[in-house]
Amino acid sequence: MPEFGLLPACRQECERTDTLGWKRPLVLNGGAGIYFAACFPNLRTVAGDVAALEALLKHLALKLSLCGGLGLLGFLGGCGESTSFEGPTPIPITELPTKYATALCVAYGSCLGPLLPVFLAGEDCTTNLRRVLEDELPNFQAAVMSGKATYDGTQLQACVDKLAGLGCDAIYQRDVCVTTLSGAVAAGQACTMDVECAKGNYCKGVACPGTCSPREAAGGSCDSDTDCASGLECNSGACETLAKLDEACGVATSPECSAGLVCVDADSKAKKPGKCRPNAEAFKGSVSESCDPQAGVLCKEGSVCTIQSWDLAGLVATCTAPLAAGAACKASYPDACPLDEYCKLSGNIALRMVDGTCTKKPKAGEPCGVGLLGGDICAPNWRCNQDKKCIVEERVGGACESADICYSGTCTGGKCVAGGQCN
Repeated sequence: MPEFGLLPACRQECERTDTLGWKRPLVLNGGAGIYFAACFPNLRTVAGDVAALEALLKHLALKLSLCGGLGLLGFLGGCGESTSFEGPTPIPITELPTKYATALCVAYGSCLGPLLPVFLAGEDCTTNLRRVLEDELPNFQAAVMSGKATYDGTQLQACVDKLAGLGCDAIYQRDVCVTTLSGAVAAGQACTMDVECAKGNYCKGVACPGTCSPREAAGGSCDSDTDCASGLECNSGACETLAKLDEACGVATSPECSAGLVCVDADSKAKKPGKCRPNAEAFKGSVSESCDPQAGVLCKEGSVCTIQSWDLAGLVATCTAPLAAGAACKASYPDACPLDEYCKLSGNIALRMVDGTCTKKPKAGEPCGVGLLGGDICAPNWRCNQDKKCIVEERVGGACESADICYSGTCTGGKCVAGGQCN
């Protein structure tokens, strides 16, 4: 299930309605967390951009195209560093993964604020993205060695400094780091990865080799965000312009809100659109005040929206404080338990059973936990396999049965392989 830059997107759409009347949630962190932050009828995405959040949290490959036509990893070449002693000192290749991952996580942190650690569910943003970059690096070194791309290590620091300051704009901008790594393959010529293509192009095609082609305009077909021009997102196979502040959202004909914004006051039954507003307008409830995930009324940082009861008359929920390890708990958003635990319900939520106990997230071959709306749960950096057992997330060369198991987001022949290259 590859999903960043050069690989087909694995965006999970909201397709079915569950027993609570909410649409299917995203399974974030590859199943590591139970936070079901997405697809409420009136809160299509709690933190603004579902695809970008999903990509960040599942960290399978890089969904952004920030450098010279590749995904988030685009600037990485390594073997073509400048030897000039004038100007900035070239940054060694060994520093690139950490520097770029750190800058990107700063950008996401400034965009999502207190929501970022909630959605990471105990995992570390920089560590996860650094591992992706390390696994991808050989592909980009090969592009530079072959002459299909050039890398200038003297430009990297300026690139990451700019990236860190972009905030939410980091999600939708392409070619931010084109001076660091530049593709040399012209439009219409054969390619195996985006990084090889000249500025403004991507490597188009399912089979190898693909063809360097101009990024798609609004309405153009796409497999991932990096197929689209700057400012656009790949949504249901088409490049889409996202709604900005105070623009319409929340009905079938309206776009999603840009990252950092949330759709409020939409009424899906009446087909009444809402407006894109800052996240803070949804996350505003204080402890003891009522909340309603279905209506997009959630709780402030440091508290959670806890379901007190659920019957034919409707759902009753209030904002509550987080819980201690092993405490009695109720179904809530986000989970009220410590990050290494989850609220293990004593019954089926479909039968309106909302009580449980804070329980350690499983790992090391233990059966996967079951989240509030059915998502698989494992400890941070462990993933649920097809046998519903938790296994550690794998680096390149590790055994896999699906892309979710791999940091790279690419599983070929039962092994994790570096992403970012057609197969």
